[in-house]
Amino acid sequence: MKKYLFVPFLSLLLGAFCFASCSSNKKTSHHSDNSGDTSNPDSGSEDNPDNPDIIPTYSKGKTILHCFDWSMTNIKNSLNDIKNAGFDTIQISPMQPQKDPYSGNWKNQWWKLYQPLGFKVATGGENILGTKSDLIDLCSEADNKGIDVIVDVVANHLASASKGLYSAVQGYEPVIYNNNLIHTTGKSIDDDVIWGNMGDLCDLKTEDNRVQERVLSLLKEYVDCGIDGFRFDAAKHIETEFDSVIYRSDFWKNTLDAAKTYAKNTYNRELFSYGEILGTVGTGRNYNYYTCRMSITDSDQSSDALKAARGNTSFISDSYNTNEKATNLVIWSESHDTYSNDWGESKDDDLSTIQKGYVMQASRKESSILYFARPLSTSNLGEIGDLSYKNNEVKAINSFRDKYGTKGETVSSSNGCFVNVRGSSSAVIVRLSGNNTQIEVPGLANGSYKDSISGNNFVCNNGVITLPSGTTYCILESDNDDVIMPSISLNYNEVYSETQNVMVTTKNASSITYSINGSSEQTLDGSVLSLPNSLPNGKVSLKVKATNSNGVVSKTINMIKTSTLMNKELIITDCDSNYSYYLWTWIKDDGKWRSVTVDGDMIGCDLNGDTMFIVVKFAKGTTTPNWDNKISQTGNVAANQRIYSYLDLPIE
Repeated sequence: MKKYLFVPFLSLLLGAFCFASCSSNKKTSHHSDNSGDTSNPDSGSEDNPDNPDIIPTYSKGKTILHCFDWSMTNIKNSLNDIKNAGFDTIQISPMQPQKDPYSGNWKNQWWKLYQPLGFKVATGGENILGTKSDLIDLCSEADNKGIDVIVDVVANHLASASKGLYSAVQGYEPVIYNNNLIHTTGKSIDDDVIWGNMGDLCDLKTEDNRVQERVLSLLKEYVDCGIDGFRFDAAKHIETEFDSVIYRSDFWKNTLDAAKTYAKNTYNRELFSYGEILGTVGTGRNYNYYTCRMSITDSDQSSDALKAARGNTSFISDSYNTNEKATNLVIWSESHDTYSNDWGESKDDDLSTIQKGYVMQASRKESSILYFARPLSTSNLGEIGDLSYKNNEVKAINSFRDKYGTKGETVSSSNGCFVNVRGSSSAVIVRLSGNNTQIEVPGLANGSYKDSISGNNFVCNNGVITLPSGTTYCILESDNDDVIMPSISLNYNEVYSETQNVMVTTKNASSITYSINGSSEQTLDGSVLSLPNSLPNGKVSLKVKATNSNGVVSKTINMIKTSTLMNKELIITDCDSNYSYYLWTWIKDDGKWRSVTVDGDMIGCDLNGDTMFIVVKFAKGTTTPNWDNKISQTGNVAANQRIYSYLDLPIE
């Protein structure tokens, strides 16, 4: 985000004061994989509303160094250090022409980079961090070293004066300036106000195709320079095609999706992008409005991690506040918002606390992680600040992260320590408070482990590691990784009729058992598990356990058995057979009623291209649905998966 006043002091920003709760949002449950499974992660369903035009984000978790306010030349000269520290991506500050581009102490000047004069890459002295030529040189050198470069994009607003466009914008964006393409609602932004003023900042009419064309022009220009992706500032205040009619637009389709297509067709390049979402996305909106095509920030989870790093282990959790999949998230210990703003949550924390938070966050499975390179108090714009990104604990956790990126995780706390056991033969321990030496490491197999920071060996005995008093970090790896505990991989159809063969692949298992719908365990001989036709239609739960001398690993999958609903686009389970249900569906045009097919406590429906739906409940026997005789209805749901439980939908 950015500072929005035109005076030397910093003021409160979005996210510091407007995180309203969002009780009606549909959230896809995400919890850490505590099974110890070390196979490839489940593919799952993409968070992609049923729309073939949407291009999902590049999903591999990134390890990002935020070179905040570094010049392009200084970044280029630091690439060897950045690569040696284990970062695969760097994030640069906006390279659009900035308001009042002059050098000086970063604290008084950084916010001007977030008030751009136009949608182009600066070519001369309009940006203190460098020129377009400097950016091209950086991208070329980074590409040679296998490092991606992503850039912060400001598309929600331009340089402002008293909630209007700053006069210098006219020279860069005459169409936008002369037509005053800004919202004049008079509202201030909060979680439930998408279009509004952020302090004195104007709010562009991002729904207008003239604004969209200029944003796309900037994204294409960045791609031509060699940029590998984007971070979108204030993304949650730019509407989507899934919003209510008053806000709905094709902004993201006509900008980000078009840029992805351009990068792929022109350079065969996959773009990684994420959007800044501080707090919630607002009542009645869903995170998957954005995660269908980009990753997003989980600022509340990152805030909890900082609180834990300060010593309050009650904030350690294995889940994410957005309840989104880890592959959809960017997390941190500190960001430029939490450090640079007057309200900044982390600005008074010393670096030792931030480092603890980073090691904790970077140990997590599959999410992207951002390390904010703090400027020094004496740094000017463009200068390199603190060099703690090169510290041993950062190098060690980045290396660990690269090696164990898809392995299961068990997150816990023990005697003042953060603990994350990855798979069953590696673990990360961070001491947050106290000096207790006996640390529980649930799921870590018995044996000897080497700490990649100190080089010392540690022995795990019955789930306990003895950690010397005063030790802050311990990153444990076994030379016998992946063979200590068994692993399980299951290949199956989520929806099936009559019978189904589940392919079971295990490693290092001396015995395999299974249980169907909670029945008694049976031994599996071979690699094919046949689910019989005698099972009743409905939800089928299968639990498979693999055992060896070191322990037991289990994996549970849920399927739907149905012949009636096999070809339906959408299936909703856990409906009450004492009522009738219909769906109201839409994409952009007016909504329409959809009849459903019933199979026991499940209903199925075809959406025929619609991407949003509401489930409406009526009295039994209702044949003509209308809003006047409904019993209840759900909130808006984006159709980004095939199966939903009615019990999990947001009931209005």
